[in-house]
Amino acid sequence: MWEIYIADAENMNQTSFDSETKLAICEQAFEMGVFDDSVLFDCYLLDKKH
Repeated sequence: MWEIYIADAENMNQTSFDSETKLAICEQAFEMGVFDDSVLFDCYLLDKKH
């Protein structure tokens, strides 16, 4: 689900995001409630921030 979300965002903006931008998008998506509790992310960067 995450890969599709990022691919759509990159396509809409006609760019490829770097890792820091992807992390910022992920954090914003969580804050906005885009993903429900069934979506799990195995990311050490998120673990450090939350």
